[in-house]
Amino acid sequence: MGQLRGPRRRFPAGRSILLAGVLLAVVAGGFYLARPDETKHSPDAAAGLPVTWELDPERPFAGTPAQDWPDGAAGIVPPEPAAVGDHTAAEVAAALADVRDLLVISRLERSVIEGGDVEPYLSMLAPAEREARRAEFSGEGDNGPGTLATRIDPAFRLLPAEPKVSGRMWAEEGADGALTIRTNYVFAYAFDPGAQTRLRSPLDAVAMVRADVDYDVRTGSRWYERDRGIAFGGGQIGVYSMACEPTRRGLLAPAYSESEFTGLPDDRGPGEYFDHARPMEFGNSCA
Repeated sequence: MGQLRGPRRRFPAGRSILLAGVLLAVVAGGFYLARPDETKHSPDAAAGLPVTWELDPERPFAGTPAQDWPDGAAGIVPPEPAAVGDHTAAEVAAALADVRDLLVISRLERSVIEGGDVEPYLSMLAPAEREARRAEFSGEGDNGPGTLATRIDPAFRLLPAEPKVSGRMWAEEGADGALTIRTNYVFAYAFDPGAQTRLRSPLDAVAMVRADVDYDVRTGSRWYERDRGIAFGGGQIGVYSMACEPTRRGLLAPAYSESEFTGLPDDRGPGEYFDHARPMEFGNSCA
């Protein structure tokens, strides 16, 4: 048997550079309406009052760019597997399926994203990677809402509606013979505003996380046992239509929870931020 190998990591294990970049952006729902014509002639607007939006808890994504996206795990569909480098189509299929399961756990599983139970997620990583990431979760928060997993601020709760998902994943040959699974997904979460909260637009209660993250999958006897499995390979996170203060604690909260908006709108509408195929040019409106 050949000499065992360990991964040559592209990024140090420290929390500050877990990903190549963490991009945080917020545009309050009141600045951008996904369907502005629906409020243009509202009774409140005609009376000179602030425009309001009545949320339908059964259809909380109505009026947002995510309204027609698949629900939950149905939006994460691996491509037809094909051989990549020395990796057979069967190996690629297995790696794609494993990373899909990791995305479902880290972005959609309620016990993880709302309940704070990170063990189901950590158990899916390679042993060496698992311990490094557990240490990050033990602090106040990771680099931002979504660098490791979506984490909902405990002060808020999601509506029962499944998050909406759009994006894609694919396989490439990675460093040191690893198989790299690249993921490019947008996850939209609908928050329960309660009966007393006055919403101004559909996006006041819907926050979005875009995760462009690479995962290195190492299998087989050529790797040390501690390195076999899934490890992070780098990436970027973008967050849109959320509260700013919780992001500093690595948490996601809805835009309606902050009365003041600290950034300025640009010439892009929500649909451009929700489009996973566009470059991730979010900027930082929470600075």
